[in-house]
Amino acid sequence: MSEMFKVTESEQAAGRIRELIRRIAVEVFGTTETEVPIPGFTNFTDRKPDDPLAGIRAALLMRSVAEGQLYDYARSARAAGRSWDEIGAVLGLATDGVPIGEAAFGRRNALPMESESRAIPIETAPRPTC
Repeated sequence: MSEMFKVTESEQAAGRIRELIRRIAVEVFGTTETEVPIPGFTNFTDRKPDDPLAGIRAALLMRSVAEGQLYDYARSARAAGRSWDEIGAVLGLATDGVPIGEAAFGRRNALPMESESRAIPIETAPRPTC
């Protein structure tokens, strides 16, 4: 494969996440999709939701679940003996002069509590009837 078209594992994972959000928008929030041409290409198309609000709802759901997972994994890391410094470094926190461990602990307090991460307050859009 050409160097120009190499895709990292992280980029591949990001693509799978985008695809999952798109599928949730269709399957859970009831939008349909339209094939649209990709500018600059004659034979390639992309799928776009007919209702972008369904995409927003799906992305919000994904974000809510991801924030809950951040909390759960940070808690698991601490239980496994990892320091707040290590957790903060993985989170890539800007410390603004504060020790990274304190910044990570502060971030932990800003994350939803475990029970909150399970209750996702996303309203579903009414599905169109045919």
